[in-house]
Amino acid sequence: MTPGIQKNVSQTVLVLTTILVLLMSSFVFAHRQHLSWSTVKWNQQAKVLEITHRVHAHDASAWLSASSNAEVDITGIEEQAKFALYCADNFKLRTGETWQLLELLGAELNGNYLHVYQQLPLTMPPAEIYYQTTILMDLFNDQEHVVNTLVGSETRSLSFNLQRTSQGIEITEAPE
Repeated sequence: MTPGIQKNVSQTVLVLTTILVLLMSSFVFAHRQHLSWSTVKWNQQAKVLEITHRVHAHDASAWLSASSNAEVDITGIEEQAKFALYCADNFKLRTGETWQLLELLGAELNGNYLHVYQQLPLTMPPAEIYYQTTILMDLFNDQEHVVNTLVGSETRSLSFNLQRTSQGIEITEAPE
């Protein structure tokens, strides 16, 4: 091999090795995003807002462990109830000028997620909803929480984080 070709091959190998190392390092430093969701849905027949919070079970366990300074098993009903109470304390909903007292129904582990259920009986769907949520933001600085609001065929999504813990929406469509 001539010196010029050998130099080009060496440079190509060096560039490919560098790219491979950079790609591999992104996997090493990657971590699951801290993301949780709430779905707020108007149930016309029952005349209630149904609220479901969906939190990764590992994150719920991490919060419970941090709050009790001990390892916690999220599969236990008492631990699920504790986390459900935490969600209820850290998710607020206002219709019009009134903050509402949401009824906590319970929680269940479903695969890798803990679901927490709440509801709010109302005589009619609200024209506007204002949310305040800090679920897991006291544990993870990068926590994101998405609230999806469904009324009729309309879905509105809001994203919350430490810089934006309160937001509201107007409902523009009548329920089906």
